[in-house]
Amino acid sequence: MGVFASPLLARGRPAHYAVIDLETTGLDADASAIVECAIVELDAAGVVRDEWSSLVRIEGHVGASEIHHIAEPMLRGAPSFSDLLPDIVDRLRGRVVVGHVVGFDLAHLAAEFRRAGRRLPDLRRASLCTRAIAESAGLERPRTLLGCCRATGVAHRGAHTALGDARSTAALLRHFLAKGAVRGRRRLARRAARLDW
Repeated sequence: MGVFASPLLARGRPAHYAVIDLETTGLDADASAIVECAIVELDAAGVVRDEWSSLVRIEGHVGASEIHHIAEPMLRGAPSFSDLLPDIVDRLRGRVVVGHVVGFDLAHLAAEFRRAGRRLPDLRRASLCTRAIAESAGLERPRTLLGCCRATGVAHRGAHTALGDARSTAALLRHFLAKGAVRGRRRLARRAARLDW
């Protein structure tokens, strides 16, 4: 699979949220590499505006294949992270970045940006974590992505693929937005708009 970008799914209001999911060679951001990245863009109401994903060519072993099912031959024709960086910046810039355990994604992104000779803005104050929202909303454990999807009735397909998990996280965010469980939305949007990319 090369780069996947959907035709624009919905026209009208611009994207407000960028839901990201990464598959990596390991848990330690400084010692690991991203092997797959997906971003689902949503407007302020939670309507999906666009989707994008790509495998990422790396040097070395893919690690964690038993989880993400990505094998080294699958990455041979894929773009490098440096090749994908302009697309990633374009899809994150000015948007509230959302992830399930978003700190994991932000740490791995920051490490890849450093390796590519770039600086990722500090997105922590302009991001949302769906696991943290689930905790605040009182969802029972486990608060894994699958557990949260089951508790809220959100379909979870394509587990441990970047696009599958990003779509599920986006659907979870949409659920929380509809329930009024996302606090400080305007403040987060202002912070995201001010970040220097």
